[in-house]
Amino acid sequence: MIPHVSYDFDVAWGDCDPAGIIFYPTAFRWFDVGSHKLMTSSGFGQNQLMSDFGIVGAALVSAKCDYLHPMTYGDRLTHHVRVSEWRGRSFDISHTLLLGDKVTAQGQEIRVFMARDENGHRAISIPAQFRKAVEALARKSG
Repeated sequence: MIPHVSYDFDVAWGDCDPAGIIFYPTAFRWFDVGSHKLMTSSGFGQNQLMSDFGIVGAALVSAKCDYLHPMTYGDRLTHHVRVSEWRGRSFDISHTLLLGDKVTAQGQEIRVFMARDENGHRAISIPAQFRKAVEALARKSG
């Protein structure tokens, strides 16, 4: 796997449930953070997406997570984030959480860029510049 973005972080006390393992929605919060790190690392953070393309958000339309190994308070995790598939109006982001060499969780999000017009919000095509920037980021990390 070639990660587009990879970073380390520590599991905080507030990430855990009373059993001392991460509370299951915590992984989805980490995935959201990772997705935004990916976009920002490509040069297209939320402010840039808004100013360049009128994108008001990268809406989440699907999310899943497979928990493979417990994660507990104080664990130092590595998060690998990459775009695994492009479509006309949506893209899949794959997430892998590791504790050392052990995969602790794998997840996937499907996101669409949203713009606002007189009829409300609508999904728009993925800007070619964004895709090109993310693919260039992948080549640099590989």
